[in-house]
Amino acid sequence: MIDTEPTGGTRPETPLRRRTQGRLSIAVVAVALALGLASWVSPTVRHQLGLSFTAEPSRYTELYFLAGRPPVFVRELGGVAQVGVDFVVAHDGTSASSYTYRVEVRGPGERPLNDQVGTVTVEAGMPRAVHVVLDLPGSDKWESVRVSLVGRTESIHYTAPDTGAGPS
Repeated sequence: MIDTEPTGGTRPETPLRRRTQGRLSIAVVAVALALGLASWVSPTVRHQLGLSFTAEPSRYTELYFLAGRPPVFVRELGGVAQVGVDFVVAHDGTSASSYTYRVEVRGPGERPLNDQVGTVTVEAGMPRAVHVVLDLPGSDKWESVRVSLVGRTESIHYTAPDTGAGPS
């Protein structure tokens, strides 16, 4: 008996099979060349590729209490108790940025006593100090002051010295 099956389980090479593989290889090379040309011509694609292969410094925003003096002060002006706070906003971007801040004074049990929302524009690399004074209603005792950047994660907190910890 004559065995007509090839050994090893592979089919023999045929001219049709060779032509199909050749055409497939040419198609793959053509697609790769077309994508390469498109990326070289398109500014958007070149920019994205540049971002992918270039280390970018991470950008950050800072919020902290002004150094060199107590971050929060209390005074009485015209019979009205006031709480003041000095803080700094900084960022390392490439241009000026505006930040909306919120300063909250809270009493016992974290009860809101007063708050103020404002905006500060910060030049890149140039920290900006902000001074805010809030009136306390009646004879309410304050326990903490919280400063936060609205819509962002940065926040700082100060607890009155006679109620616990200081800045955090």
